[in-house]
Amino acid sequence: MALATHEERLAHLLAANPLTDDHQKERRPSFNSLDRCASDGDGGGSALTLGEQLKKIALLAAPDPAMDGVLAAEKAWAAAAAARAGEWSPARLQRLVRGKLLGGGGFASVWACTVHGEPLSKEGSEDGGGGAEETVYALKALHKGRILALHAAPRVALEKEALGALSFHPYVTTLHATFQDASTLYFIMERATGGDMFSLLERRGNVPEPHARHYVACVGLALRALHDRGLVYRDLKPENVLLDSAGHPLLADMGFAQQVSPHGRTHSRCGSEEYAPPELLDGRGRAPAADLWCLGVLAFELVVGRPPFMASKPSQTFEKIRAHAVGGAAAAAELRERLCAVPGGVTEAGAAGICGLLDPDESRRLGCSVYGGFAEMMHHGWFAEVYNRKGITCPAVDWPALARKEVPPPFVPPEDLRPVEPPADDVLNPHAYGLPGEGGDTWAPQFDKFGPTLDVPGVRIDWNPKQGKRLRRKTAEF
Repeated sequence: MALATHEERLAHLLAANPLTDDHQKERRPSFNSLDRCASDGDGGGSALTLGEQLKKIALLAAPDPAMDGVLAAEKAWAAAAAARAGEWSPARLQRLVRGKLLGGGGFASVWACTVHGEPLSKEGSEDGGGGAEETVYALKALHKGRILALHAAPRVALEKEALGALSFHPYVTTLHATFQDASTLYFIMERATGGDMFSLLERRGNVPEPHARHYVACVGLALRALHDRGLVYRDLKPENVLLDSAGHPLLADMGFAQQVSPHGRTHSRCGSEEYAPPELLDGRGRAPAADLWCLGVLAFELVVGRPPFMASKPSQTFEKIRAHAVGGAAAAAELRERLCAVPGGVTEAGAAGICGLLDPDESRRLGCSVYGGFAEMMHHGWFAEVYNRKGITCPAVDWPALARKEVPPPFVPPEDLRPVEPPADDVLNPHAYGLPGEGGDTWAPQFDKFGPTLDVPGVRIDWNPKQGKRLRRKTAEF
């Protein structure tokens, strides 16, 4: 969980990919030629000439049906979400019943939950039919005392705000409702039964390039919507990209999301070391462009099986990121060579797209240019061209159809193969941290805007110690 700020999350990955067999993987708490990539997006070439700039401005000033289609789809999703407002009344919340433990970390635990007596809805059934089953949701519970002890109340409030603002989006985890009792805050959320991207990499080592392109496009749409609302995500990594039962990726866990002004930056050093953008390490903080850097790291990790910059110590990882940032054309070429070393190789357009996202210069980073912003990424050759390699053909990305969630995912995950990972003792036993007991009226003013205060016997958390070991990669302030 990204709300965890002082946890160790380690896992071992035994991958079939020979490029990943010799390392321990930790979970972390159109341009269609490489020459063009080198001069416009991979950090290794010269700036655009005035003529090239004017040409790009003219192209980007023209009508863009793809972007218009994306915006129309988002508007339709938002209207549908608004029509569902009010579905979660206090009376309905009172019928919630907590089920099995799904996982946990930091000061949160996540449980399956259902609404007693409620049949399977269209949301939980592909055919929309009725039945005896109940829709299963995810119940995220956070202990108020631990939140206050770690001074994380503003972060929890911002997570609720960010999820609420983006819950309409097809590639963001849906937040249905929030409420609280004397000791606990509760999020009622969409349950993603397909695991997460880390689990996918754990099983498969890496994913084919067309699959990675699909996932990057979907997550890119979610980030675009987030940035459009003045938010920077700050914690993109495979662990925070879930898969629903059909295989659609869902951006989850807004615990580190931060509101920024149109030209502002956030300077908190947080997230996962391997995904730290070079501008943050140089003391310039983060703007929305930092999330596109992280999208490039994610793309690289998906196709290669490991992040582009990693070492046994955080300081060494940061040095590798800094070396790439100042390495110019040689560093960009080395990154392309590593992509090409993947069994089967990566297409030139794919290497150009990933290198473009990993451009250390924010003004030239793919999707961040003042000449086109995210639309520039949409029309990049990696997404705009037909993938045709070694007998595998995939069409170009249809962005409006993708935004309407009409493009079939490349992989349908088996039903909930993830083992249950119980939270560690300190997660369900806040007294181990010397935290206060039930806060009652003392805690109430701190969370008065979180949601209604209800006593729901079916979900009440006793916060008893549980045995377990956290496996997820560390997400922390560094």
